[in-house]
Amino acid sequence: LLTFDYPASLLPCVIGVLSGFIVRSPLLPFHRFRLPLFISNLFMKIHESMQQNSARVRVQQHAANINANQPVQQADPQALETLRAMGFSDFEATQALLQVNNDVDQATNLLLAQS
Repeated sequence: LLTFDYPASLLPCVIGVLSGFIVRSPLLPFHRFRLPLFISNLFMKIHESMQQNSARVRVQQHAANINANQPVQQADPQALETLRAMGFSDFEATQALLQVNNDVDQATNLLLAQS
């Protein structure tokens, strides 16, 4: 727990260790207390769904980071045609699209700024 998000996970870690000592302490009767089965099952299902959701989010973020870091190798034909229709040359339009990963709006802004 501490290795993933050190500053934010320090307090929950310390609280968990302290509560473990308190529950296991022979001085307090907490070790005899048991939650009803339906409550423990409910908490277990909530915990499992939270773990699945966080794993799904991590996978989506990883995929997005991979796709965002890969530069575009070829200009999108439809985007290129759109910029040609606006009066830009093939070379200018292709270079602008490659610089902005085929985003027509950003390519248009880039080309207009260069004019």
